[in-house]
Amino acid sequence: MARAKAPPGVQNRHIYTRASYLYQAAAFLATASLQPLSRNAPDGDGAKGLAGTGSAEAPSLTQPARDDDDDDDAALPSQTQAARTTADQQPQNQEQPQKQQKSQEQQEQQQQEQQQQEQQQCTALRNMSRSLLADMRAVTLKVMIRQRPEMKRTVCRYCDALLVEGRTCDAVVENASRGGRKPWADVLAVRCRTCGGVKRFAVGEPRRRHLRSRSLRVVGEDAVAGATAAAQTSQREAAGMRASES
Repeated sequence: MARAKAPPGVQNRHIYTRASYLYQAAAFLATASLQPLSRNAPDGDGAKGLAGTGSAEAPSLTQPARDDDDDDDAALPSQTQAARTTADQQPQNQEQPQKQQKSQEQQEQQQQEQQQQEQQQCTALRNMSRSLLADMRAVTLKVMIRQRPEMKRTVCRYCDALLVEGRTCDAVVENASRGGRKPWADVLAVRCRTCGGVKRFAVGEPRRRHLRSRSLRVVGEDAVAGATAAAQTSQREAAGMRASES
């Protein structure tokens, strides 16, 4: 017995699946590059240091002093004690602003380095998405598969970048008529922010007929008009001949 034929399926299904996978991967990478990366919270070293100094100084006020220190302090006059405390506090007061300035500079350098890393990561993700979209276009052109219009409108034809309104492209409705009086002249202009290319689409206008079909229709109308004119002239000639014979 002859083998039954399998039901006809979609031709080049593997090409469609490959193109769909490339588009999904490119869209994922593009959206990941647009999302802001989570930044680390500022280090609490300063707060910890302040807390540490407070905890170190607080017990010193409550701890009982040694017997030898009490005897020495009792022997010294009050003026020498004040001079010693001021001499100890002066270098500490001078070191504190220097430490704060150094910590602020280090934090600024860390933030700048982090921003540079984020920018490099975003550019790398965008380049990867553009390369995947270029591969999808090459695959479909090689096998001559027509892409869906919705998918083609989301890809820039000049730089192969994914078009997301408000993030990677700007969409504006233009009307080139005088004063915008013709509503059927509205055109949606999508401008890519990466390369500056512009794509225009008709808005609210019915699809025009093909040029060939319109030319054939005009030629047919001309042929019909010529045939009717020839028939009318022949009828007139026949009527004139009959009148002359009579």
